[in-house]
Amino acid sequence: MSVSIRLCAVLAVLGACAVEEPELSTVSAQTGTRCPIFFCGDNAATAGDGLLFDELDIFHRPNYAGVKISFTTLNAVSGGTPQAGELSIERDELVVYSGGYRYSGTALLGTVITLQQLETGEVFEILIDGFDKNTQFYRAGDTLETIPVYLLKARRPQKGMYKFDRFVCNHDALPSDPDWPAVLGHWALAYRGDRYDPDHKKLIADNNPADGWSFLACAGSGAGKMHLFRHTWAGGFHNGVLEYPTSTNKRTTFMKTVTADYCGTGAPQFTATGNPITFSATPSFYFPALGAGTPEAIWNENGVVCLSTPRHQRFGDEYSYDREQVEEVCGRSIPKCESYWPTWQSYGYSATANP
Repeated sequence: MSVSIRLCAVLAVLGACAVEEPELSTVSAQTGTRCPIFFCGDNAATAGDGLLFDELDIFHRPNYAGVKISFTTLNAVSGGTPQAGELSIERDELVVYSGGYRYSGTALLGTVITLQQLETGEVFEILIDGFDKNTQFYRAGDTLETIPVYLLKARRPQKGMYKFDRFVCNHDALPSDPDWPAVLGHWALAYRGDRYDPDHKKLIADNNPADGWSFLACAGSGAGKMHLFRHTWAGGFHNGVLEYPTSTNKRTTFMKTVTADYCGTGAPQFTATGNPITFSATPSFYFPALGAGTPEAIWNENGVVCLSTPRHQRFGDEYSYDREQVEEVCGRSIPKCESYWPTWQSYGYSATANP
């Protein structure tokens, strides 16, 4: 796939375009929208974060945007002695191996990850500039368990950008995410073991966590919410034990839930930045209850089981579809949810409401 970075619009809490439009960006037939090279926050209208490097392979294969990890350098800008290393992602922790030692946490500060976009040959450099293990918590399962997060900054030397003065997660002008502390607005989490089909907003079923594919997710993104609510392979672990597993179908359903994929096909776009929504799901572990609001939809891996009031209808813009328009787009009749609502858990895996 050429450099086709996903749509610049988002669901519930975060996502917008930042940084200049790159000349190497191309238009996707699915989304029809161009996004900046560093960030096109997708927090729910798309499956990835819209970064050229949201999906990375630790074994140096190029991702869907043709970007691969070239090499990793410890102490690249920290004042210490630079040393070559090998980047790994172990569940949701960034790790670098060098000289027979394992480096993680604050030991990674000053590390630079060098990536290359194969189509153009352009080099991107990502600096690990911050680490926090005490502030971001899971929102499901054991909610006292914290998630490591990283402050990542970027530069494009071939474009004359020699300072690491651009946040990879550039959320300055975006709504706050209630699931992510405001002080971590520019930070990202990482997790291994899940790959997404962004055009169809679903999990790639045959992905093996040992295969090396991993994900970087910004605050409020659809991919970030997948991990916060333990709908990732890595998020299923608690104290090193797989206690909160979720199936591929459940993860796909949750992705469709947060991205408003009513039809279940991945397109078109039914929501946009800053649109509030409440949701709940029925995994085998603790998951927050559905917040107060009027029914929107009940969901399974094929999209909506029923639909009452689409989440973006009240805004009157290009993403505002009423339920009849949604039925027309999806090409099927969709029942309303009111009669199902008291026992929605009997009809689908997840449910959403308009607050």
